[in-house]
Amino acid sequence: MPASGIAITGRILGRGLGYLSQIVLARILAPDGYGIFAIGWTILRLFSIAGHLGLDYGVTKFGTQYWGKDQTRIKNLVILSTGSAFMSGLIFGLILNITAPWLAEVVFRKPELEQILQGIALTFPFATTLRVLAATSIIQGKTIYGAISEDIIQPVVQMILFLLLIKTFGGISAAITSTIISYAVSTIVGAAFVTYLIPNIFSQKSIITKDLLPLFRFSLPAIVGATLGAFNLWGDRLLVGYFGTKFDTGIYQSISIITMLTTIVLSGMKISAAPAISRMSNDDRRSDIESLSKSISRWSLYLTMPMLLFVFTNANNVITIFFGEKYQAGVIPLLILTAGQAFYVTFGITDQVLLMTGRQKEWLTISTTVFLLTVFFDALLIPKLHLLGASLVSTAMIILLGILSILCLKHYLNFWLLDSSHFKIIATTLLSGLFTYPITLQLSSLGNALGTFISLVTTGAIFVLFLFVYGMDPRDKIQLITILRNWNKKGAHPLN
Repeated sequence: MPASGIAITGRILGRGLGYLSQIVLARILAPDGYGIFAIGWTILRLFSIAGHLGLDYGVTKFGTQYWGKDQTRIKNLVILSTGSAFMSGLIFGLILNITAPWLAEVVFRKPELEQILQGIALTFPFATTLRVLAATSIIQGKTIYGAISEDIIQPVVQMILFLLLIKTFGGISAAITSTIISYAVSTIVGAAFVTYLIPNIFSQKSIITKDLLPLFRFSLPAIVGATLGAFNLWGDRLLVGYFGTKFDTGIYQSISIITMLTTIVLSGMKISAAPAISRMSNDDRRSDIESLSKSISRWSLYLTMPMLLFVFTNANNVITIFFGEKYQAGVIPLLILTAGQAFYVTFGITDQVLLMTGRQKEWLTISTTVFLLTVFFDALLIPKLHLLGASLVSTAMIILLGILSILCLKHYLNFWLLDSSHFKIIATTLLSGLFTYPITLQLSSLGNALGTFISLVTTGAIFVLFLFVYGMDPRDKIQLITILRNWNKKGAHPLN
């Protein structure tokens, strides 16, 4: 697999824990309560992407240039980036705190939201700083440290504290308090890791400001594009919160969690691969960028298609097991969103490729176009079709985003992201679906939990079988066999 296998596994595990914590919250708070909290949580997630002003991209892009050549500029870059991210979080947190009553009463028309937004505002400085610290830790290739601080500690602390505090504080207050503390703890750990990896990093006696303008000249267009791109994945939840009821918001947020489980694989690969893509771009190694991009796309499909296929064939049972019968209104929207995620994991690496190769303005143009269309069609369809309208717009815009991104890669970097190997994986998925769906219908008689578990195992086994027989690229098959042999050797000789 591309990039560091341990780091990718850590990020996948961490993102999975993050989504698990949201499933626990949704299960306990029920649709109405979770619908209110989900609005604040989505604002936090979008802000954690945008609020650091793109300085995580900047520290990765410039850090890979300076690493091993100018340690003073590395330290200076990190101080400028983390300091600016923290100040940005403070300023925007203050703005959210002040405007919380207006947003709750006037914009979302949900007065209970005020308390949540004011609590979320306290999290902003930690969320922005944590993201930049995590990006800093991967400059020299030590991606596991960023995965631990950002993707593992935060959701674990949040989930544990929520369960401990719920009886004392109540559901919503416990959710807010656990979120604030978990981000604060993760930021402290992230700073400790950076200090360990780059000794005396925060002991600069003077700050050199000449890197500040180039840093922001790169970072600001990058983050606007990245934020608008993220809105196409997350923003529909806010628009459902704006146009719909608390009940609708809770259901839509919940089914979004199920579909977004697949993106944890891609996001782990993207973050871990970003420094490598940046170094390849610095050395003008376009063929290596092409090879890595296609490899990440293939591995994303290998790892996520069985999960998407399982959700598609077991939507009713999946919703019931994860969230309960109250969430059954989300079945059809879940199927539509699942189809959209299949497209997203196919082309999802394109944003990192464009950003790390200096095409942030092109990515900004693409994401802005899709953002405007998303808002327009959501405003048109959500009031009329509710959850169905939101899911249709989301999937359609994801497909459009993918088409535009792939065309942009072809135009500026002169390669097609997708080739015959990707279409073979998709064909394998469809073939597996033809075999698994009749089995799923038979297993439904066994009951939700048992039947769904057997269906999960069966779906995975059939997909893997067809993949090895037909769908897997020979290069990836050799790579996988090599990895398994190395693991076996280590298992036989644990002291080595």
